[in-house]
Amino acid sequence: MRSIRRVLLVLSGIVAVLLLAATAYAAIPSPDGAFHGCVSKRTGLLRVIDPTAGGKCSTIRGLEETPIQWNQTGPAGPPGSGGVAGLTNTRTATATLTSSQAITLAARCDAGDIPVNGDFTVDEGPGFGNQAVFISLGVTRETSTGYQVVIGRSPMYTGPDPVVVATVRCLNVT
Repeated sequence: MRSIRRVLLVLSGIVAVLLLAATAYAAIPSPDGAFHGCVSKRTGLLRVIDPTAGGKCSTIRGLEETPIQWNQTGPAGPPGSGGVAGLTNTRTATATLTSSQAITLAARCDAGDIPVNGDFTVDEGPGFGNQAVFISLGVTRETSTGYQVVIGRSPMYTGPDPVVVATVRCLNVT
């Protein structure tokens, strides 16, 4: 008999929690963008309600609640500080791959700027087709001044000399 009572008590608790969760999910905030709640006069705890689903504050003696509501957005605050200047420049370096020797091509930021990211492009020009250009390839950060590309031509490549452009985007922090 005790185990049946325990099971019923646990099941009742689970159902109550699920009903409260479903009620909270229904329309909070309400269609007008406001949150509605009730503050217990006895404990000070806040309970969020959905008035469109019949949610109300308690008026039962000893369990009275004070209704409150608030908007999702408030008044605009004061303007913030200017902040950092941001991406101030993009620097590039260009080289033509004329032999199968690998080259290191570095794009560097101005003094005092910090490299944020970098990349590279290869322009093979007309007549490139599907030939393999690269014998080695990679983008690596070069200390604190920029980005570098290590790239080379395959000795089997017979097309026009490809042009490599390394690019770095820099942040001005002064």
